[in-house]
Amino acid sequence: MSPNEVDKWFELQSLQSFQFCYPRYLQAKAPIDKKAFHKDTWDHMSTLVNSLSKKTIRLLDVGAGIGSMFLHLLEGQVLNKFSSIEYVLIDSNVENWLFAIDWLISEIKQRFPHYSILQKMPVEEILSTDRFHTTQTIEYLSVDPRNSVHVDQGKSEGLSEKNCLELQLSSEVQNIFLRFYCGDIVHFSQLTHFRGYFDVVIAAAFLDLYDCSSMIETLFNLLQNSGIFYFPINYDGEMSFSPKGSEQPMESQVTKAYHAVMDGIESNEQSQHSQSGQCVLRICKDRAIDMKHGDAWWNVGCEDPKSKYFLMCILRFIKDSTKHLVKGPVLDSYFFLREQQLNQNVLRYFAKNMDCCGKVHFNWFTAI
Repeated sequence: MSPNEVDKWFELQSLQSFQFCYPRYLQAKAPIDKKAFHKDTWDHMSTLVNSLSKKTIRLLDVGAGIGSMFLHLLEGQVLNKFSSIEYVLIDSNVENWLFAIDWLISEIKQRFPHYSILQKMPVEEILSTDRFHTTQTIEYLSVDPRNSVHVDQGKSEGLSEKNCLELQLSSEVQNIFLRFYCGDIVHFSQLTHFRGYFDVVIAAAFLDLYDCSSMIETLFNLLQNSGIFYFPINYDGEMSFSPKGSEQPMESQVTKAYHAVMDGIESNEQSQHSQSGQCVLRICKDRAIDMKHGDAWWNVGCEDPKSKYFLMCILRFIKDSTKHLVKGPVLDSYFFLREQQLNQNVLRYFAKNMDCCGKVHFNWFTAI
């Protein structure tokens, strides 16, 4: 799909005919994340990566979605010094997985034409094989709570090469091997081959969906000694809309209810997903060295069709999540007002996230 066709898709979206599409949401979210990244933390990550005294590097992108982070790294020239790069993307959502393949190929051809692309298996061949199906099994975790995806797991190791697609990018000075795994990070981490395998692990907008402590331990186990982690866009407990007015008391009630849903209070889960930024920071401080962290604010208005679609998604997430906790005509009038402001192109959304980066302390590995 050409850039003009992509823009047209977003231009056609409206609240009246809204349909949620997860890959399109991630596509709209990519430039918002990039603008939000805490610059000092990003620069620190780049410095740590480029301090590695090797010409080859292995990176793992967890909850990779449609592969936006890989493009951010290319555009930021973070990986330029390496002659050989193995970049593994894992996501449990089949829709994201398939969209990422075509989207990345298109983006690379348009934005980085000095790379030639070799695709190991065409998407059409993947779609023609019976390799995956959807399921609602409880034990299979999903990156996105709205979807649960189960892939053909093989006999013993949870994931296999059957669930992996490879792209090879080649330039005069660099070879990049992109490996897309469709599956769950917990199963992936149980593959002996990948324990202590990676130089860098990235988890963007991911840890606030899980128990931070156990998931960070899982990710750290995949790193080499003194490996590098980069965990950006962890929701950190603050959000608001503007313009502000008489609806503020109701907005406070809606925000409180939304955080309660995130934290599983109504289901007695008692998690801290709405405070994930602080949880990630606290856990990493205990287990890492040479750390940098900082606030990463989403500040999103109606500047373009992608931003408007992102705001549509946010409003629907909040409305659908809280309608069983906050009821009545006052709530309806609140969302009617916010949707009216969106249609008038005056709505703006703010959300605080936390970015964190560092190196895993060697002593942490010897203690586990």
